[in-house]
Amino acid sequence: MENWASARYHLLMAEELGLTASELNLNKKLVEDKLEVSRLERPLNFSDYVYQTASAASEGYFTALALVILVAGLLLLRRAANLSKLLILTILVLVPLGLNWWINAWPRAITGSTQVVREGPSQIFAERTELPAGTLIIYHGEGEWKEVRWPSRFAGWINRSDLLELE
Repeated sequence: MENWASARYHLLMAEELGLTASELNLNKKLVEDKLEVSRLERPLNFSDYVYQTASAASEGYFTALALVILVAGLLLLRRAANLSKLLILTILVLVPLGLNWWINAWPRAITGSTQVVREGPSQIFAERTELPAGTLIIYHGEGEWKEVRWPSRFAGWINRSDLLELE
């Protein structure tokens, strides 16, 4: 029905639920090409690279790293186990798992329609730019207004009226 923003939202939600069919990936790529999100979500500065890399790493790399550390640590503990080594292993495993949990807690949403980005959290503030429909954002804030953190080219405040939140 050519509602590309809603399609992207539902495809990302399906991916979040663990669906990995090849058709899902093909459809997601088609929708993202239609929305031109690779251009819109391209990193501009260091913080964009941090957000993008952290989001990618939280899709399983941190969990895999924690598992590798756990297996290697248990093999080393098998030879000479003591409390201090067990404590170090526990900390080394909990760091990537904690990072994974923290990154997955970042509020993300898809814009359901074109949004006006403002200088502050109210209609009285000046308009900065427009946030195109279908753009994935990481935001901050409670209530009616959300502060866009990523992508930084759209930094500012938007009304939450047409955000499709990814939970």
